[in-house]
Amino acid sequence: MLDSGASRSFPSRFVGQYFNVVNAPSEGDPKSILEYSRVIGFLTGYESRVMEEAHTDAVMILGEAFGSNQLFDFSTQDTTRRIRSCSTVTGNAMLSPLAAQTAPVACKNSDSLQRLSSAFN
Repeated sequence: MLDSGASRSFPSRFVGQYFNVVNAPSEGDPKSILEYSRVIGFLTGYESRVMEEAHTDAVMILGEAFGSNQLFDFSTQDTTRRIRSCSTVTGNAMLSPLAAQTAPVACKNSDSLQRLSSAFN
């Protein structure tokens, strides 16, 4: 995985668990988002329903790029804006801090793909 152009390593266990979280939307499986999010430490299991829904919505939005056989153009997407709208809820209702690996992976990858005007299928 790359972080703003610099090589960075992540424990294979984290990468596998993160993949499960991000892959669940492509399978249309919101229950697995919650399950894997608890395993990886994004959620504690004691969150309110509102928090769980906002988290699931954000991950489902993130997974749109991977759940379609159509070209996904990062230069014209509104993924980041839509996820930010969910973060209003998650930021106020979060019971535990995000894992240190999370922000670099999610934010930097999104930013890099958008800046490069990437599109993939």
